[in-house]
Amino acid sequence: GGVLKPQVYLMSDHIYLHGLSHLCGATGGGCNWLGDRSSTMRPSTGFLAVVLALQICRKVSLFGLSSDPCRPFHYYGPAKPSCTPEIPKENDEPVHWFEKEHELYDVWSRQGKLTQYS
Repeated sequence: GGVLKPQVYLMSDHIYLHGLSHLCGATGGGCNWLGDRSSTMRPSTGFLAVVLALQICRKVSLFGLSSDPCRPFHYYGPAKPSCTPEIPKENDEPVHWFEKEHELYDVWSRQGKLTQYS
């Protein structure tokens, strides 16, 4: 056998585009992605999973997702050396806007579309 090449799988174009439309709507039609943010911004896998769950489940609960700047967005990697409201450059994600995703989770929670548990 040969070397396996990494492959990317999408759950469906519909879910990806639906998630992307939510983020674009939350960022002034995507205009806020310009400037300091990369033009290759895209929804995170976790965000797409939440969008999918909202489409197919009667009740959606999120556990362990926090917009607390002291908590890392990934389960891997070193802990932040100090806690500040600003995300340190070394912990900033160049292709995902986690803060906007978490703002949308908060909006959906207030609208009763999902429940968040920290």
